[in-house]
Amino acid sequence: MSSALASAVAEPSARIPRQISCIIGNEGCERFSFYGMRNILTVFLVSSLLVHLPEGDRAGAAKDVFHTFVIGNLWVLVVNAGVKNATVTRFIASTGFGVTAFQMFFFAAFAFAAALAFGLVARSYRTVDYYRKA
Repeated sequence: MSSALASAVAEPSARIPRQISCIIGNEGCERFSFYGMRNILTVFLVSSLLVHLPEGDRAGAAKDVFHTFVIGNLWVLVVNAGVKNATVTRFIASTGFGVTAFQMFFFAAFAFAAALAFGLVARSYRTVDYYRKA
């Protein structure tokens, strides 16, 4: 084996960096949080948020909101992967932004647009005050 190839092959006794355990733990927490949210989202929608709809329509509307939630999460992953593409990275760098600054700006704008859309949709929900007598 050549010396260049031998140096490129990892030593069998080499340990992984300590930070990898933090990354794995963080990913586990994110997945637990995401799947936990998925499980309680439909129940919350049917029992609390969509009470203004007739009982027969709640399940369908909750399913629509649930699928929108999942598609939104997956869309963010696809956009993040697209930003990491070499061609897109070169374009971002040519505009004068760093990739991290662009991602922060893009996702902040996305969060603002999502909050604005939610605010517009939430105006149609009936507000119920359970703490004061009618």
